[in-house]
Amino acid sequence: MMLKSSVSFNQYVQRSATLLSPEFEEDQRQIDLDVPRAVLSICDFVLGHAVSSEDNVPSELVEPIMPRIRNVLVAFSVRNPSVGYVQGHADVVCFLLGKGTATCDEEQAFWLYVCVMERVFPHDFFARSPRLHGFHVPCGYNNLSFGSCLCCLVVMPTQIDLLLVCSLLACKWFVSLWVGELSTDVLVQVWDTMLTEPSGSVFHLLLGLEMFSLTLDDAKDRFHTTPDEFNSSLVYKLVQTKARGIAHVDARRILANAQTLYGINEEALEDMRSNVRREPRLRHAELVVLGRHTHFSMVELARFHDEFLFLRYFSKTCDRNKLRGLRLEHFEGVIARHFPCSLMQVRMLLAVLRLASAGILTNSGNAQILSTMSRGSPEERLQLLFRCSGITDDGNFPDALGSISALSGEIQYCISALLGKQV
Repeated sequence: MMLKSSVSFNQYVQRSATLLSPEFEEDQRQIDLDVPRAVLSICDFVLGHAVSSEDNVPSELVEPIMPRIRNVLVAFSVRNPSVGYVQGHADVVCFLLGKGTATCDEEQAFWLYVCVMERVFPHDFFARSPRLHGFHVPCGYNNLSFGSCLCCLVVMPTQIDLLLVCSLLACKWFVSLWVGELSTDVLVQVWDTMLTEPSGSVFHLLLGLEMFSLTLDDAKDRFHTTPDEFNSSLVYKLVQTKARGIAHVDARRILANAQTLYGINEEALEDMRSNVRREPRLRHAELVVLGRHTHFSMVELARFHDEFLFLRYFSKTCDRNKLRGLRLEHFEGVIARHFPCSLMQVRMLLAVLRLASAGILTNSGNAQILSTMSRGSPEERLQLLFRCSGITDDGNFPDALGSISALSGEIQYCISALLGKQV
């Protein structure tokens, strides 16, 4: 999984020393509280000596590791302020420092963390605003997929609320990125698959289905002989125990099951997410946040959301046998409405959208990009270009403009379209 950035890890850490915002200050406070609590994870993942209690762990062993954990977490908060710090992820960074790098390298651990947080999970799963929006959307599509797949495997007693169990475990597994929920050897396998396989971005969901199916397969005879002994709480514990006791996962077989057994791929999951986001409460929450971060009115944002959903489903009706997501050329009409310009200029702006979105088309991301492209100030537009041009964002607007001539022809056309000047 490739990731390009014009800002280095050390630059993010340096910026954290001077960054002033209420959100970042709260992140720093929570990081400073959580890092000292990660002693057990430091011992297990970094030092390689698992302990049951931190009472007898010498401080001189763990304290040198803590600044590295903090640097990774604050650097990510600076890079991705819409997410910030996710509580409990000090343990995740411990795992990456100890098992994701050969020399406990904090820079390597940082970029591994960024890849999973930004590319594997939905863009709003960990978002701090709207509150709980990122939780409800994935849990909604987890319920759809888990329920439809698992109910076909076994008939369970009526007192078991399978969707509740699925929601609780999915949240626990996915928010922790499986750290603490699998053995260390299996955890390494899972992260390696998520980061290196073409379908790695759906592997976390497939693995959850695997844990459920293994547990239900073990218990299906008991469901028939002693159904009264089961309830939702017991099934929750059985699945969690099964996951923690797994010694090996066959990643290739699980990924093969994505299509053959479950019919799951990235496009299918995005369709599920789109369906969940149509729910009025979640839709309103998303539009309110976009209203604070774009130049569009609520009416315009609602219309754009409707257009985005329509285009997704329109693209599928052209070939119902192929879930192929949303194509950029379908955005020509949307861009033409916001920009009274020629077809050639519209296609230039499509190039900006493709580069700035990194190929990941979401309603929220596209609304923010189009807002900047159509109504943003020259400075805002240049900041957008930092995301797709590789220019280092040092805050010096004239110097950045002076470096445009060194960029590729495609980027120069994009800059010409955005800034309205000859390059």
